[in-house]
Amino acid sequence: LGAALENLTFIYIGVGAALVFFGAGAWYLNKKRVNLGIIPIGIDYAQVLAIFASTDVEWPDTVVYLYNVMSFFSFNINITAPECLFVMDYWSKWWTVMCIPLLLAFVVFVLHYVLIVFKRFVIGVKSKKDQKSHIHFMVRMLTSGMYYIYLFVVTMTLDVFNCKEVVSEEGVTDGLQYMSSAPEYVCWVEGEKQQEHVGWAFVFFLIYGIGYPLVIVWILFGKNHYDKIRDDQLLRAIDTGATRSTNPNCYEFRIRYGELYYNYKP
Repeated sequence: LGAALENLTFIYIGVGAALVFFGAGAWYLNKKRVNLGIIPIGIDYAQVLAIFASTDVEWPDTVVYLYNVMSFFSFNINITAPECLFVMDYWSKWWTVMCIPLLLAFVVFVLHYVLIVFKRFVIGVKSKKDQKSHIHFMVRMLTSGMYYIYLFVVTMTLDVFNCKEVVSEEGVTDGLQYMSSAPEYVCWVEGEKQQEHVGWAFVFFLIYGIGYPLVIVWILFGKNHYDKIRDDQLLRAIDTGATRSTNPNCYEFRIRYGELYYNYKP
């Protein structure tokens, strides 16, 4: 246990240092107006690659290790081995993952009001409109944050339905199905943990798996949104529109949703 905790400490330090490093680098490059479009593409690739680790294939150990490393970009909490610090079974981790989007929304909500208080009482901003001027960036944080955790959260949600029959090398089976991600749990048996979580998994899939893409569709194709995106992208193509004076019609829209479309042609 001591060795596990020691290794876990190094993992947390490494993850924290990496987040600080990449965050600072992204902030600096964004300040210099360097196109960061390649970064989301790389993260998307790493997330899809990490899914292969959970497939029913006998991958070589080196490939499995590579897939697990790539799962870092899916914000996979399993790589930090939380069970080494807490008594946490599979379903505790499952509920933790289901709450990550809610935690993200809560953090954004709290940060919003912290900034309002800071502007009003520290900086001395009087106008309520100016006090809430950051709200567009808060929306951006929420939509972009969900974009990066979407694949991991939905994969974990659908794990509840991913069951298969276990057959021994001699071809013997008990006729029951077990969860692929947690074989100690029997599937589709009344009173078992998997069966108890089917309803919750269905609800979370509707909210996260289907609800979030529908929100993105509304953002990209809602009334007047397509025209705003096209106009904003035309301004971006001529390297302008980063201020309200140069982009009066789409400036706030760019701040809120620009991360979702700025890599594409107008």
